[in-house]
Amino acid sequence: MRPLCPVLPGGGADDRRRRHGNAYGGALKERYQLVVIGAGPAGSYAAWTAAKAGLDVLLVERDVRAGLPLACAEAISAGGLAAFVDPDPSFIATDIYTLSFTVATGAAFTYRSGERLGYVLDRPAFDRHLAERAVAVGVTLRTSTYASDVEMVDNGPAKIRLETIRGHSRVTADFVIAADGVESMIGRMAGLNTVLPLSRSDTSLQYRVGGITLDPHCLEFCVGEKYSPDGYLWIFPKSDHAANVGLGFNPAANDSRELRVILDRFLKERYGKYTVEFECCGMVPKFGGLDIVGRGNLLLAGDAARTVDSLTGAGIAKALHTGRLAAETIVEAVQGRLAASEAVDRYRTAIDAAVGKELRFMEKAHRIFRKFTDQDWESLAGFLEEYLSNQKAGSIDPAAIIKTALIRAPRLLRFARQLI
Repeated sequence: MRPLCPVLPGGGADDRRRRHGNAYGGALKERYQLVVIGAGPAGSYAAWTAAKAGLDVLLVERDVRAGLPLACAEAISAGGLAAFVDPDPSFIATDIYTLSFTVATGAAFTYRSGERLGYVLDRPAFDRHLAERAVAVGVTLRTSTYASDVEMVDNGPAKIRLETIRGHSRVTADFVIAADGVESMIGRMAGLNTVLPLSRSDTSLQYRVGGITLDPHCLEFCVGEKYSPDGYLWIFPKSDHAANVGLGFNPAANDSRELRVILDRFLKERYGKYTVEFECCGMVPKFGGLDIVGRGNLLLAGDAARTVDSLTGAGIAKALHTGRLAAETIVEAVQGRLAASEAVDRYRTAIDAAVGKELRFMEKAHRIFRKFTDQDWESLAGFLEEYLSNQKAGSIDPAAIIKTALIRAPRLLRFARQLI
């Protein structure tokens, strides 16, 4: 979720320069084997992967440091993190063992596991960890640096114009990875249609809420017309007294101005007294196929490639995964095991093999759940409470649960054919 109107704590430009002056210093080389644009999870993981394989890598981040501004609910599954990064207390806010599901009608259930289900991260710390890890293996990192123009040259290196407060410079790169978020201006500069239609996105608003009391190990999801017309409201704990509380729905079918009304009303009803420490809002892309994952010697990763779970909006694990796949593809090309002209097709095939089936299924499921009434949600809650009571955490497969629910719950059976 890239922010449209973040409100974040911190000092002004002078303070940022004092704390991060090295972001503006040091001469760049004229040419790199790989330039990665965007030091979020996809970009930093891609840079680290490529540098470990011996490539000369430049990682560019437009903000003052990796991890800012925050525009994320910060939750990730235990398996989704462990597949790419060893969990570390330095970037984990809370461990999750419980899931709570509340319907606007009052129906609710809670699933408690003896095994860890996931984490709520400290995303700024997590992103800094990934960027610092990339630097440790030889990546050149430049923050407060904006890629204002990228010229893709047929059968030649890409030409990239970089802007800082001190002026501009130009570098060339054999390959470029655009990990610049949902709007992906780099992809657009390269001629890809990265414009995100309203019908293919959700609008989300999130508050960091303090001064409340809650279970720090429980993710709560609230569904139904009262909470979100065709999405869901979430409460993701940061501690036992603070949480990320937000909601989203499709702006093509709903008035996005209602987001704040619904969220404020919910918080007053649920907690009474609370403080809003900061807020962010933005667009969450929906998966729409793999047509825009690259062109020539440019590959897109993470939100830029729209490899997001359309049902939940989760994207951190997919960002890490696509960042790795993009880097591995480029390493093959640079080392001569793959023709440069075949890189995009190889990358597209790799994504499809790794997560394509899941992404397509969740996109179909999202279209189904958008049609749910409060009574449908109540039926789903009843089924889930019974079904999950017999499941171990390690055996939970979201896609399998959705299929089973639509087939077995009588009221939901009419939706099952839409999954075919």
